Amino acid sequence: MNFITFKQSLSVLPGFSLSDIYKLDSSFHRSRLTEWQRHHYIQKLKNGFYVFTDFVRTDTDLYAIASRLYLHSYISTQSALSYYGILPESVYGITCVSTLKTMTIQTPVATFIYQHIKPSLNFGYVLRSHKGEQFKMADLEKAILDYFYFHPVANEFEFESIRFNRTELKCRINIQKLTTYLQLYRNKALEKRIQHFIAWVSPC
Repeated sequence: MNFITFKQSLSVLPGFSLSDIYKLDSSFHRSRLTEWQRHHYIQKLKNGFYVFTDFVRTDTDLYAIASRLYLHSYISTQSALSYYGILPESVYGITCVSTLKTMTIQTPVATFIYQHIKPSLNFGYVLRSHKGEQFKMADLEKAILDYFYFHPVANEFEFESIRFNRTELKCRINIQKLTTYLQLYRNKALEKRIQHFIAWVSPC
């Protein structure tokens, strides 16, 4: 299979794995991947996962890639809050939460940051579809809780420094859902942070 045929078949995906390739051509020789990397046609993000070098990626493409690079993860904290328009575009890379160990994966297209959370807190996300791929996106309320779970912010001056879009928060946040989710964390320190946060937001 030549590169043109290969690219036409897989360019619809944000990124592609060896299993994607073998579904396309079970007799594919992996040496072609080394050759195509040498010619800068493709880039390796991690062992067994690649992207085309000329593909212009959106944040949503990166969310889909994040779910393929590290299983049992969902988009949360800064990236999810940016997705909902609550934070400016994140400069921290693509931030995720996973029941696996904490991990940072540096790649040519983005830095993917995965923070560990215990299995009992693995909830509060929805499944999104993008270009034939699926990824999990935290609900707004879960993204807020995950953010404060990992960042011990506790007063209005610190809330202001984070650059939350307070106007957007006021009208989008579901306080009942936030407090219901909060109870499942069973974390007194987090409860205090969220009480201060709710008072600061003063929702509609």
